[in-house]
Amino acid sequence: MKLRILCAAYEAALGYDYCPDEDECAAYSKEVITNFTEEEFYKAGATYQGQKPSQIMDYIIEEIASLKDAQELLKTYNRWRRGEEIDQPNVTDIGKAIDKLTL
Repeated sequence: MKLRILCAAYEAALGYDYCPDEDECAAYSKEVITNFTEEEFYKAGATYQGQKPSQIMDYIIEEIASLKDAQELLKTYNRWRRGEEIDQPNVTDIGKAIDKLTL
């Protein structure tokens, strides 16, 4: 999930003051006690190399907000599906919300 990769990138960036490249990130995973896998650190380095911790934190906040939006849309959809008199949510948006929360 994207949020785990972002958090791994943030953790690595704290150790270096920037997010190192993928190989250095993967090696970092062996130096620290963490809940992130070597693969997650590798992907983090490949995606966020050179980014400062503050930049990565901005991405984390955006991702959390995006997940919250998807969750709220699905709650609205469920209320509509159960008969509440509200407009039917857009089915494309519903699909994107499901993907966001499950992929």
